[in-house]
Order: sequence, then C-alpha cells, then structure tokens
Amino acid sequence: MRKLLLSFGIILAISNQAQADTLIDAMNKGLQSSEVLAAAQHAFVASRQNLVITNSGNDLNGSVNISGTQSWTDAATKAGGFDSSNSQKGTISLSKRLFDSGEGEARIQAAQLQLDAAKARYAGTEQAVLLNVTNAYLGLITARETVAISQLNLERLEAQTDAVRIRLDAGTATPTDVAQAESRLARAQSDVIIAQSDELVAEETYRSLVGDVPETLTIPPVPSNLPFDILEAETMAIAFHPDVRASLSAEQSAEKAFDVLETSVKPKVNFSVSAGMTQASTRAQEKDEVSATITLTSPLFATTATHAKSRETIAKLNEAKSNTAETKRRIALAARSAFQNYIAAAAQLDAVAAEVDAANLVLEGISSEVEFGLKTFLDELDAESGVNSALLRQVQTRQSVLTSAYRLKNALGQLSAAEFALNSDGAGLDDLVDPVSDYGQPFEFFSDFTERLSFGQ
Repeated sequence: MRKLLLSFGIILAISNQAQADTLIDAMNKGLQSSEVLAAAQHAFVASRQNLVITNSGNDLNGSVNISGTQSWTDAATKAGGFDSSNSQKGTISLSKRLFDSGEGEARIQAAQLQLDAAKARYAGTEQAVLLNVTNAYLGLITARETVAISQLNLERLEAQTDAVRIRLDAGTATPTDVAQAESRLARAQSDVIIAQSDELVAEETYRSLVGDVPETLTIPPVPSNLPFDILEAETMAIAFHPDVRASLSAEQSAEKAFDVLETSVKPKVNFSVSAGMTQASTRAQEKDEVSATITLTSPLFATTATHAKSRETIAKLNEAKSNTAETKRRIALAARSAFQNYIAAAAQLDAVAAEVDAANLVLEGISSEVEFGLKTFLDELDAESGVNSALLRQVQTRQSVLTSAYRLKNALGQLSAAEFALNSDGAGLDDLVDPVSDYGQPFEFFSDFTERLSFGQ
C-alpha cells in the first residue's frame, strides 16, 4: 500500500501536464528575451556593413569647396592709403576610380569571409542561449520533483512518528524507537527545506532567462539525430560546430589578404572632373573653369612598408591556421566527452530504474515480515528510506540523461533554432533590417547640403 501511495504521489507530481509549457516554448521565449542574442544580432549587422565599406575606394566621391578672400594693399596714390579687393571662389569636384587591378573585388571577398565568421559566431551565441534555457528548464523540473518526493517522505515519516508515539503509550515501543523515528523526521524536514530552497533558485534562474514561471512543465524527449558512436560524434562536431566554421572562415579571410596586398600595389586608374567659378571686385579676376583628369598611378618598387605588410599577412595566416587546428582539437575533445557522458548517463538510468524496482520489492517483503513479527518497524523505515533515496536518484539521473543529451547536441553544433524549428522573433540573419543612417540615402546629403547653402544671405 505504501508503495502504491508513494508511486501515485510521484506520478501526480510529474505527470500533471495540462496546459504545461514545453521545452520548445521555453526556447522560443528565451531567444526572444535574450539581450545577449540581441547584441549578437547588432554585431552581425555591423559586420555586414563592412562589405560596403571595404569597396569604398571605388565609390563616386564629390566635394564642394567655397573660399573667400579680402585684401588691402598699401597704395600711396589711393585716398585713405589702401587699395582693397575681394574675391569668392566655389569649386565642385567629382572623382571615381575606373580601374583598381581587382583590389576592390579581393577586399569584398575577404569581407564576405569575415561576415561568414560573424554568422558562425552568432550561431555559437544562439547555442549558448539555448543550452542555458535547456539547463534552466530541466533544472526546474528536477527541483520540483525533488520537492514532491521530499514532501511525500516527510508526510510518511510524520505518520510513522505519530504511530510510534501511540505504540509507546500502549507499551509496545520504547523511547529509543521514538527517538529514532523523530531523528528521521527531523532529517526529512531538513531535506524539504533544502529542496524548497533549490526550487526557488531554479525558478529565479528560469525567470531570468525565459520569463514567467509556468505552473507545470512537460518533460522533454531525448533529442533526435544523436550519433551512434564516438567517431561519428567527432566527425559531426568538426563539420557543424560554429566555432570550427568561424575559425575556417577567419583562416580563409587571412589567406585572401595576400590577394588584397598584391592588388593594392598594382596600377590604378582614377578619373576626376571639377567645375569652379570665381567672383572678384575686378572683372579681370573673374573666371569660370571646368577640368577633367584621368590619372594612372603605379608604384615603381615595393617599399619597406609593403615588405612589412607581407610579413604581417604571413604571420596572421599562420596564426589563423594554428587557431583552426586548436579549435578542431578542442571541439573534437568536447564532442567525444559529451558522447561518453551521455552514454554513461543512459546506462546509469537503467541501473537506477532497476534499483527502484528492487527497493520496492525489499519494502514489500519487509512490510510483510513486520506483520508477522519477523522484522521491526525500524527495518521498515530503513526500507522506505531506501525507496525514497532510489526515487531521488532516478529523478536526478533522468535529468542527467536529458542534460547530457542536449549538451551533446551543443557539442555537435546542432543546438540551434533551425534544428528545433523554433519560431523566434527574428527570421534569418540575412533578413535583419539595417538601422537607418543619420545621412539618409546615398547622395541625399549633397542635395540637402546645396538646398541649405546660401551665398551672401
């Protein structure tokens, strides 16, 4: 009977799933409320602008130059002793690089690789957010189940203690029996206090990462597409983990820097056109000018700075290669360790389930022997305590299995919004809207400037 009541209590505590939040719900809410992920999105948008900035040397550039001069010249024949003159000059210039020997294209390709690295870093941030949410979700489930088991154990020991006291009054128990029962009861009360404290901490952690704490939570399934062996885990991690992708993109970008350096010292062709107007106090000084220029520039020899830049590029490429090798080693080790932890936790869960069954059988046997006077009530208390301990280990081990499974997903680089079909606020990274520029659209600033410009007003 005690076994049935205890089992019913545990089932009631963990299977009330009506209108419960799922792990997917928590993940969606966690992504939407994460400031860390929002910062990563802004960082990606900033990195995306580098694609435009890197090719700015080939943009059409325009400038306006307005100047005025007032002079006084000592003149003996002039009344007042000075001859004054003034002039105003305005020039508008436009310039455009016509040919850059492929430097702009090389810079764009390097910037695209840097953007790929930024995407991978964002994916790593997303993984970290989802893993934190998952740990908080599973931790809250375990904390609540621990409280439920501890409270049931406390209620059982309270009833047992009351029964021993009655037996003491009836002369069928000793003061020692009462003391032992009260000692076990005090320990159970302490366990409840600790479990409730852990539950409050788990709720605060959940609230900070996800939001409002739901009344019930649904125990999630073990994620799918896990590797079958340790070699497959290592292979998947090196292929998919965002840290490896970021390192590879950084290495390719460092290699592309050689093309950037090579094209930067090749010939360039620039075109410029300017129009100017001069107004002066004397008509002879007034004039209008228009000029157009095509310029071919090419260095005659490699400078010391060019040699230093080449050595710097080689050093940075070697650094990037070493970083990639170290990242692959670290990620492979993490994947192997995560796989081993998952396998060990799964095996432990089977063992703990067998332990719970055995503890229940022991309790049934001892309860029968107590009825026939073959065992004492203290033996029964020990057996019930064994069942309680086994149930707690089962709850903790189940969390360990789920936690290790999702950590394995993280180690493989597959703990992502796409993998779990999450409906978070953002679409893809490429769909993020650029912030509004303070300068409006290209070329708008010049037209606005000319509208506000006034001559002599």
